[in-house]
Amino acid sequence: MFRNLKNSLTILAWVIGSLHVHAQAGLLFESALEEGNLPDAMGELPQYLQEATPEHLQMIDILTSKDIEEFIQYRRKFGRIISPYELQAIPGFTREKIRSLLQYFMIPELAFNYETSEGFLSRPESLEFMLLAEKQTARPGIHFRGRMTLDKPGQWKAGLRFDQDPGETWKISPAQGYWGADHINVFFQKQPSGIIERMIIGDFRVHTGQGLIHQGSFQLGKGSNLPLPSAASFITYHGSFSESSGMSGGAITLSKGRWKTSGYISFRRRDASIYNDKTFRSFMNSGDHSDQASQKKRKAVGIISIGHFTEYHGTNGRFGYAINSDRLTHNLAYDRMYKDPLPEGSSFGQASLFGNYRYRNLLMWFEIAANPTGSTAWVSGVSISAGRNLEWILLLRRYQPGYFTFYGKGFSETGSGFSNERGRYLGFRYSIRKKLLLVAYADFYLIPWYSYRHNTAVRGRDGRLDLTYTIHDHMNVRLLSKVEKRDQSPGNSQSLTTYRHQFHWVLKKNLHEMRIRVQYNMRSSLDAEQGWLLSCEWIIDNPRTSWNMRFMYFRTDSYYTREFTFERDVWGSFSLPSYYGKGYRAFLLVRHRFNRSLTGWFRWALTVSSPEKSGYREHELKIQLKYTI
Repeated sequence: MFRNLKNSLTILAWVIGSLHVHAQAGLLFESALEEGNLPDAMGELPQYLQEATPEHLQMIDILTSKDIEEFIQYRRKFGRIISPYELQAIPGFTREKIRSLLQYFMIPELAFNYETSEGFLSRPESLEFMLLAEKQTARPGIHFRGRMTLDKPGQWKAGLRFDQDPGETWKISPAQGYWGADHINVFFQKQPSGIIERMIIGDFRVHTGQGLIHQGSFQLGKGSNLPLPSAASFITYHGSFSESSGMSGGAITLSKGRWKTSGYISFRRRDASIYNDKTFRSFMNSGDHSDQASQKKRKAVGIISIGHFTEYHGTNGRFGYAINSDRLTHNLAYDRMYKDPLPEGSSFGQASLFGNYRYRNLLMWFEIAANPTGSTAWVSGVSISAGRNLEWILLLRRYQPGYFTFYGKGFSETGSGFSNERGRYLGFRYSIRKKLLLVAYADFYLIPWYSYRHNTAVRGRDGRLDLTYTIHDHMNVRLLSKVEKRDQSPGNSQSLTTYRHQFHWVLKKNLHEMRIRVQYNMRSSLDAEQGWLLSCEWIIDNPRTSWNMRFMYFRTDSYYTREFTFERDVWGSFSLPSYYGKGYRAFLLVRHRFNRSLTGWFRWALTVSSPEKSGYREHELKIQLKYTI
């Protein structure tokens, strides 16, 4: 009965000092990080296989170093991956590896008549205990995070996630919503059976249309290489540690032929700033309940959400509608000096129509949504693909100031949801002989109503040029420049120009690999600022034991010219920290396979820097064991 049941158990046994993790168990584009665009729930972002870096592929621990090298060479030779079946042409890619790989990556439809893999990124299955003290708060203590997943392929999947911030109390009090750790989510997901495509009890998330009501693929915004539309609508389990996203309750998806329909009901409590017994001002997203003031805001307001969506999948397109209704246990009343057009009260709702249609090399998509108050939001676009090497995208958006949604995530300049914004985005991606990759965009936007930090309408425009030249298989140079202009106040316009340059050189022989990276960025506004980073990394990748060592020196004028780097981490995790000031960082990661069932990781890092007059020293240590039955 349990022959195919996989149970992964991972234990982080010991951590010394303060642990600093900027991004945990989620894949996203590095360019998004350079823009500072870090969504709360990174584990929920779709990752396109054509954008995957070798570091991304290494992190999921499915492919060998030889497999990754073969994949990169194949993609460099033939360009965009347009079908999951194409992966079988890559040496070493078995059906089992491809099936596992498509659990973490998706292949977009774009403008090709191929069936699309709809597998979105999901978190790796494990149970891990983490100790964490965020550098921003400099709060001492231990941060525990854990996850465990039981998976019987093709039949069901169940999981548990918990999160305990430093200073939070372990206790069991159902009346207060405590079940041991400060935050817990659980799920049970039934796999396809007859007309039941999926059934979930516990925590889940919903993707519909282009994200005007629920989540979509645009939430990386302009930070991604090119924003691409969602391929399909679906409901799946919620495996994120984020305490402010997702739903909790029950959901079911039925499908027959080309039709699919889903329904859900959810009740979830969220942190909120309470004004009195019946009113609250806003939701809180930090998830920190280490002091008495934050504990009073913990799970203070409940949200009951009921909704469904129906979608038709034709030969060349998808069309559907979605309806969602939210009822709060308290009244939402904003504390504003000006009259806010956003709706207030305890009852909210949204309805939308969405679809996409493909004609030859043209892909068109849209979604239009409305509130009961009559406020609307819409987004539409077109993508044109001229072969594998050239792609254009035009995206139009208009969100009225009174439109409101709790769960929507997508393309937005402000990053605060679909409200009070309209704009036009034009971007393209061009590859020349597999050596030169050019990605550029221009965006013109208007924020017509009052907003945070602005007491009048704001008009702005920005553009970016991203050029990557691959000298040979192991050496590339990247140049990135961005120009932004925005009205800061009436009669006051301010321009901001940023440049980023990157040189990456890989020396590889047999199982040994050395990587040298130089990064430089400059920011020109009222005062010119700059920052640079030099990194040297040595990798020894044996089948039984692998070593990853890095030494890095950085120097920046301010926080605004900080540098980002990608770091491998223990299984199911990676780090994308940023550095500013002057200092250095040393890093060591060791992975050892004791036998077929037991694998261990050891990770140590030291950062010494002086962002202010008084410097600081930060240690990290992780020991992790994974046992698979």
